[in-house]
Amino acid sequence: MSILTLLPFSVGVIEGFYGRAWSFGQRQQLIRFLSNEGFSHYCYAPKSDPYLRKRWTSLWPKSLFDALIALRQCCAEHGVGFGVGLSPYALYTQWNRSGRQALMQRLQQIQSLSIDHLALLFDDMPGNWPMLADIQVEIAHFITEHLPEVRLTFCPTYYSYDAVLEDVFGPMPDQYWSTLGDQLHRSIDVFWTGNRVVSKLYSPSDFVAITRQFKRKPALWDNSCVNDGRKTSAYIPWRDPIPLVPLASHISSLWVNPMSQLQAAMVNLYALAHHMPIKQALEACHRQHAAVLCNILPLLEKIGVDKLSKEQKKQLLTLWSPYQEELLFKELLAWLAGDYAFDPACLND
Repeated sequence: MSILTLLPFSVGVIEGFYGRAWSFGQRQQLIRFLSNEGFSHYCYAPKSDPYLRKRWTSLWPKSLFDALIALRQCCAEHGVGFGVGLSPYALYTQWNRSGRQALMQRLQQIQSLSIDHLALLFDDMPGNWPMLADIQVEIAHFITEHLPEVRLTFCPTYYSYDAVLEDVFGPMPDQYWSTLGDQLHRSIDVFWTGNRVVSKLYSPSDFVAITRQFKRKPALWDNSCVNDGRKTSAYIPWRDPIPLVPLASHISSLWVNPMSQLQAAMVNLYALAHHMPIKQALEACHRQHAAVLCNILPLLEKIGVDKLSKEQKKQLLTLWSPYQEELLFKELLAWLAGDYAFDPACLND
């Protein structure tokens, strides 16, 4: 039985990774899975959708918008909350009349999807801008004013203690987090990824300090099994799920950002929903092939495709090829062939 419905916070999936995106057919498969396993929400926020990020001022073309309508309908049919993650790239540098008009136009199309929640994502953008927090708060309040029925979750430009954020996006402005905490309306949730951008473990103490800054419990964006980066794309991170019960009084919600391979990601999500070790989840989800999969876990999760020897790759190819018509093994064979390797071009979307 899924333990998710017993928790005092909601648990869902945010499709927020870089690189190779899922198809809409895969997304609908995921929605059905989430419904069956007790997850409450799904957020469409792939970094590969340019209309959510670098081209956010442009409306989705009809074909893409129609696919999103169908996805929203799928969520409604299966009782899963539907959200969109908008990353209005560098809007805070042009927060003027034209910027407001562009955002209003974009919100109108998003609103026509009848979304349940909106993720306002200022992650992975330059942070060296005067009054950064104040302007981002204004943008968030502008959205809540125009979408009063939609739950808003805000992702700061600096969303972790991880020093890599300042290395890449510039020094965090003084009092950035405390300004957000003081000024953001209490109805707005704030994302946090833990002590690192990719935090593999969490403890209650990790959230005490940031809760004090945010003036609210954070919404945990969990990257523990994501594999869309330069190094992480070499792995299939099948690992035991994060413990949920110790987080019960410390977070407002949990949003899992999964790995790029959907079938493989659903094994992690199943393990999370049923609070079981990853080997048991593999046995439950893929009983017929459990031995084949469990025996090579160290190769996938710890060694990585770029460090496999030619002999190891040949062995895996021989092992998986008989099942290549099955969705999971199609993904694994594509990963083995390098089809999921990190492409720097994805950062330009």
